[in-house]
Amino acid sequence: STTNMIPGAVLATKVQRTTLIRSFSTTYGEYSSNFRTSFVAQSANVMVEFRAIVRADNKLFYGGLYDYNSSSWNTDQRNRFNYNDESDQDFTVNTWWMRNLTPGTTYYISPYFKSNSGLVYMYTGHSGTVNGYAPAVMRIIDGGNNVNVY
Repeated sequence: STTNMIPGAVLATKVQRTTLIRSFSTTYGEYSSNFRTSFVAQSANVMVEFRAIVRADNKLFYGGLYDYNSSSWNTDQRNRFNYNDESDQDFTVNTWWMRNLTPGTTYYISPYFKSNSGLVYMYTGHSGTVNGYAPAVMRIIDGGNNVNVY
């Protein structure tokens, strides 16, 4: 039950297991509406972690958390997190901290991505094939009360 929540626990997990190949341009685009997630804050901060294979080809790859309920960006939640200096695909982890939250309040997020110029790509999931891509995984983890953000 919600009364038995332990600060520091995983509040939500989303997994894209089946194949989803997305390209993003210089305008933020939503990764997938399936990854829209609401959660009830248990403490003043949470960590949101998104893992996927990214190909940026000499471009910057940016990620942001969008509040799909109020159509606004979550504060401080857009940042650069990848730069491939060749045409390979790298497994990438993007981590955001949402801070100054009000415990007991419901928050709404969805991961959005873009590049600084041209197209960048995200490859996720597989259809049971041996040579498919790793799944994309997003986790929302409550920070508890013993977190120092510098």
